[in-house]
Amino acid sequence: MWGIVALGRNLFPPRRPQNQFYQPCEKWLLEKIASSQETITLDLEDIELFIRWFSENLHAKRGKLYDTLFGKGKIQLGKLYLENYCRESNLELRLEKNASFNSRYSSGKDYVRFPLSSTKPDASEVYRMAQYFTWKIVIDDLGAPLYPPQNALSTVPSGETLYLLAARTGFTLMRKMLASAAFTMGGEAMPLLLPARRFMQRFLNLSFEEKSRYADFADMLESRVLLGQVRWNDAPLPDYSYFPMKNPDVRLPLWLTSSLVKKPSPPKRYRPFILRGKFPGRG
Repeated sequence: MWGIVALGRNLFPPRRPQNQFYQPCEKWLLEKIASSQETITLDLEDIELFIRWFSENLHAKRGKLYDTLFGKGKIQLGKLYLENYCRESNLELRLEKNASFNSRYSSGKDYVRFPLSSTKPDASEVYRMAQYFTWKIVIDDLGAPLYPPQNALSTVPSGETLYLLAARTGFTLMRKMLASAAFTMGGEAMPLLLPARRFMQRFLNLSFEEKSRYADFADMLESRVLLGQVRWNDAPLPDYSYFPMKNPDVRLPLWLTSSLVKKPSPPKRYRPFILRGKFPGRG
């Protein structure tokens, strides 16, 4: 599931398809654009058009998806489809007629907005809309919009969801060895699954120059649960230590502490975390 959220944007064909699954989506969009309506509330039958198209792309590209996630030829699947789709709230398509030429697509909690500079966009523009709209329907707020701002210097795509590894404590404690192996072998050659590589890429680039929005909660968690602080030194790849509240002069390396201290300490992107840095990429 993480692979679909993180890599699903690559499942769309690079050029406008001509198959039976995409054509109903294009026809539906063109009908709505040609109508006088500016706000359209979708029913499940409308949504199913785009779900079927995405599901067919998912099945057709399943080999490439799994090769990227697990390594070439490691896992093979006979079928991969998206079924039993449902929503807790309605989704709206908002068409902004006579918009300026350089306006961008946008989306909110329960809507997608398309600015229209002409009454009938060309086929390539409709295809871009269909991709954006389908991505919102399938992924919604689990990932960034289909066309997020790109940072050419980042090794992790902008907006990619962080996968919290079950054994992230071990990765945290072994990060210097893993970083050394990455330079020796090359990141793609390391025998790690893609979610693990992405986690380590973010962790090794963690910045402490700016506080996270969860920093205040992290302070409360330390004072009320851990009864101490997790601190780091100024090394390029910092070492982390635990300082008990009752004896602040005692410094314990993380690997000597209990699991109560170790487990919350590796950075978490979508939950409160003890390390108060910010992950590169999204937010």
